[in-house]
Amino acid sequence: VMLVRNEEHFVAWSLMNVLEFCDHVLVMDNQSTDRTRRIVEGIADRHENVELTVVPDANDTQKFLKGWFGTRTWVLGLDGDEIHDPVGLSRLRGRLQSGAFDEYWAISGIYCHVAKLDFHQSRAFGYSSPPAKAGTKLFNFNAIENWMSRWRKHERLHGSKVFRSGYSGDSVYRFSASENDEKWDTADLRCLHLCFMPRTPAETESALAHQTRKNPVETRLLRRMARKIESIRPNRMDYRQKRYARGPVIPHDIHGFGKPDDFREFDDRCDHVMDILNGIQANTHIPRSRLHGVREVQ
Repeated sequence: VMLVRNEEHFVAWSLMNVLEFCDHVLVMDNQSTDRTRRIVEGIADRHENVELTVVPDANDTQKFLKGWFGTRTWVLGLDGDEIHDPVGLSRLRGRLQSGAFDEYWAISGIYCHVAKLDFHQSRAFGYSSPPAKAGTKLFNFNAIENWMSRWRKHERLHGSKVFRSGYSGDSVYRFSASENDEKWDTADLRCLHLCFMPRTPAETESALAHQTRKNPVETRLLRRMARKIESIRPNRMDYRQKRYARGPVIPHDIHGFGKPDDFREFDDRCDHVMDILNGIQANTHIPRSRLHGVREVQ
């Protein structure tokens, strides 16, 4: 189940990497104004297991899932900035079908919250989980009777759950070295989280402005504007920093994850996206004390 809004840079990469893992993919577009919907429509035209629906309210999307409550269905939550390893997913699919995880309510993967990408060396540099926060995005709907509030609307995969006998919120299998001795290179569920990367052209312009030093007057003006906006509403990037930028920045092998330009048939601007990823340091401050091997790609 994918919920997107203005994610044109990575949506094809994100979606295509899970297509063979999922029997059915429901993409909910929350009124994107960039090319997101067009890209997803192109994929849906070629792949029968992709369904696209436009939703006016992201906070009222859990209702689309209620038909699966209490059924033998595993549901993967997917965002437009999450890139899964399709090879690992193919192994995981077989294990799910064999019932290897039936006793669990959810499976939590290993995440790399990416600060820098180097496609030439097939490496991502980022904050790994643990200690950074991992996303629990694969749910056993056979474990629940209900996941809907009678009185409130909810975003998909949010809200209070009513568990069936034998399950609880604690019955989670975690692909992490600290709990189940799963390593990044061998884990079946691992994800590149591009939370610090620009996902749409408007964010790209913001990232470039953040890094420029050629026009000091413009830089000071942008900073004043940013402080003014932050005084009115929470800063989204600051939220991501606090949530995901934990621990050292370390290299991760990304052979098998593919690249945005692998899907140029659906995204005719994929070369531009590659230029962005190869040319922009992610919009996150990395203290020197946290760097582990990042100098190789600077």
